[in-house]
Amino acid sequence: MSNLKLTTKFHIPPSFKRVVARPRLLEKLNAGLQDNVKLILISAPPGYGKTTLVSEWILNLKASSEIEIPKFAWLSLDEADNDIVRFVQYIFGALQQADEFLGRQVQSQLDFPNQLDVPNLMDTLLNDLSELRSKLVFILDDFHVISNLEIYQFFEYILDHLPVNTHLVLTTRADPQLPLARLRARRQMIEVRARDLRFSSDEARDFFGLASIPLAAKTLRSIDERTEGWVAGLQLAALALENQSDPVAFVESFHGSHRYILDYLAEEVIQAQNEEIRAFLTQTSLLDHFNADLSNAVTLRDDSQDIINWLEQSNMFIIPLDDNRHWYRYHHLFAEFLISHLQHTRADDLPILHRRAAEWYQANHYPEEALKHAFSVQDDRYVSRLVIDNWRRIYHKGRLDTAVQWLETLPGDLLHQSPPLGVAYCWTLFIRGEYDRIGLYLDDIEQAFTRMVETGELPIDHPEYNIIDHQVILLRGIVMRHQGAVNATITAIEQLLPKIEELRESLGQTYVDMGLTACYSQLGYAYAAINEYDRADDYLSRVSLHARNCGNFFSLAHATIAWVKICLEQGRVEQAEKICRHELALTQNPEYSDYPAFCLIQLALADVLTVRQSWDEAESLLSQGLEMAKKCGHKYYLAQGYLIAARFHHVLGNPRQVQDDIQKAERIAESIHNRFLDEAIAQAKNALKNQAVLVQPLVEPLSERELDVLRLICLGKSNQEIADELFLALNTVKRHANNLYSKLGVNRRAQAILEARRLGLV
Repeated sequence: MSNLKLTTKFHIPPSFKRVVARPRLLEKLNAGLQDNVKLILISAPPGYGKTTLVSEWILNLKASSEIEIPKFAWLSLDEADNDIVRFVQYIFGALQQADEFLGRQVQSQLDFPNQLDVPNLMDTLLNDLSELRSKLVFILDDFHVISNLEIYQFFEYILDHLPVNTHLVLTTRADPQLPLARLRARRQMIEVRARDLRFSSDEARDFFGLASIPLAAKTLRSIDERTEGWVAGLQLAALALENQSDPVAFVESFHGSHRYILDYLAEEVIQAQNEEIRAFLTQTSLLDHFNADLSNAVTLRDDSQDIINWLEQSNMFIIPLDDNRHWYRYHHLFAEFLISHLQHTRADDLPILHRRAAEWYQANHYPEEALKHAFSVQDDRYVSRLVIDNWRRIYHKGRLDTAVQWLETLPGDLLHQSPPLGVAYCWTLFIRGEYDRIGLYLDDIEQAFTRMVETGELPIDHPEYNIIDHQVILLRGIVMRHQGAVNATITAIEQLLPKIEELRESLGQTYVDMGLTACYSQLGYAYAAINEYDRADDYLSRVSLHARNCGNFFSLAHATIAWVKICLEQGRVEQAEKICRHELALTQNPEYSDYPAFCLIQLALADVLTVRQSWDEAESLLSQGLEMAKKCGHKYYLAQGYLIAARFHHVLGNPRQVQDDIQKAERIAESIHNRFLDEAIAQAKNALKNQAVLVQPLVEPLSERELDVLRLICLGKSNQEIADELFLALNTVKRHANNLYSKLGVNRRAQAILEARRLGLV
């Protein structure tokens, strides 16, 4: 999910110019504030003026000198808000419009939403609300679109513990699944229903008077009888009557339920407009919200602002969404009619209009809205390209949750049949550590790729050919490495390196940087897997430059944590710390500070600082890294983080927490089936098993691998025997031995054994 919020959802709709005064309803709402009720429920079918009533009430409260003026927060809901993460983000976003203090303590959670701790957020919200010094009125408009049970549970908890200074106002077409009976019994709720919202005869007369439509009493009674005081029906009737020479005959001609009256009157209103206005209304009806620039793009006009101004002046069911009157929407019922009208009269235009909307949203950096319209175009190639363009941007930032959401909501079998989409999805599987699933997609991707080449759909001289070909080679290498065929992985990727370099002129430096970032990373992991640490060190050290150039911060973080692990195993603690701090310095740039990918480097640095006995900073970074990994869906690295936490808690002498950390890592391992993670857990359990807590009294502590070598030296093992037992190269054992001699301040084996025993290291 994107973190970009539509601020128009937070704006209180401004009052219409022609609004009938409804003091009886305003007094009822005021009484709710004075009686400190928790919930004000405004429930009625569509078209009864629920939103207009609340807007008028707020305007009256702000102008009142008799009561304390409360703070107001407004949230206009839509179907997309049924996702609990998005819903909570918008709840806090709306509240922060009223008071920036609300939710400040949990802003980091809100910025990175995957796996939010919703109970914690609820308690934080309630605590923040209780500390407000003024009343707060929080309006949730169109609450009927919410169907997610988890959201209802969220609201029930909030209502049960809502402080006395806060009042929730829900406008809805249907009663929500909340404990309304309990709230009624406790006098904690007031209700405004359809019977309250219906215009009385006097209010209907005032309405037509404001519209400058003089009607005889009999005609007015007929309208009132047919609409039953239904505000939308009266408003449409007023628009239709403006063009009728015989109002009496017109009123007598429409009848039936509200739905039929709406369709009839809306048709009359549409037909009364000139062709230019009709076209504009129907073409823009598919937009949830619009401004002049977007409208121009969809309608291919250049005067949309003039038309919008005219529609607003004519009270043509258009609602401003901000104080500057930049964004607008149509009344929901009117929009429904317009869309239905468009589907029946110009259905062939719909894909064209949706594509224009998608292109505008994409060009103006609204990716979620762009994709919403793109899915309606019914053009798999276009949808694929749009998803790929947006996916790459967020993938490199490490925003896994949004990438997965887009890819997994694609229609049909696109992930298997579209090589670009399939490749994108495989990289999300790689991030999640689900390496065994990558192979299930690669076979289909390669078949589809081959078919596209054979049919001429993708010529081999097309840039996309090389991009897909190289990505498949890299992904196949990951699968082979996971299956134990590490040498085959190395061969395939080393052969790929010169091919990428050759494309510098045709595809540009950014592509080369992206390709080299991936190749160097995978080669580093592969050489590390066969204990050729010098080669692994060499390749991983090259990643940072290219990853920074192309903005692939996920790969940067991924390679950093692997490189640091090698440094620690070889006793290069200072270098490991320097690497981490160099990369984390990027987060000082506000543009990068909230990138989730950097949680991996925080975890790596926590591991380094544990070795260096910098307990406080290690604990802080460990907490930050784990929290971020939870939110961003990095399961594989969350598990690695728990193993780092286990080492940290082991050193501090907390065996119960160590066991809990390892169990958390094991639960993740059960869900993703990653061989490397299984091995890491086994190694951690073996290293920690029956070990006493060890606090090293050294200026530069020995690394875990150096301790392993030292223990075997004390057992009288030769360097070759140590190499065989630890599955290390002989030169690597010699390097570890020299490092630990230096740290112990000795020159020979015998001295090392004596010093180790004196210090209690073995």
